[in-house]
Amino acid sequence: MSKGKIDQSIDTKLSKFVAQKQQHIESEKHGFITPNKSKLLTKSFKLSTLDLETLNAVVQNINKESHYKNYSVSEVLRAFIYMGSSSNTKKLLNILRMHG
Repeated sequence: MSKGKIDQSIDTKLSKFVAQKQQHIESEKHGFITPNKSKLLTKSFKLSTLDLETLNAVVQNINKESHYKNYSVSEVLRAFIYMGSSSNTKKLLNILRMHG
């Protein structure tokens, strides 16, 4: 390998390849394909032993009723979040007061 300095003005195979990839990425941004805007984020929280057992029991019951797919705990929690967002706020507050 050469120990001299690299001349930045010379086009190399690598610089051409990188430029081509950047143009391809830019053209994809303006095309019909849109990037997935929703990212799955990891969020951790603490559950009591009773809450975890109850959640697992709910997941098992859902999977018994579902004939096509077994749902994970994360998918069931997402369903609860969606259900809670479209639910009556006063009902949710009463449940939180009773079990919170």
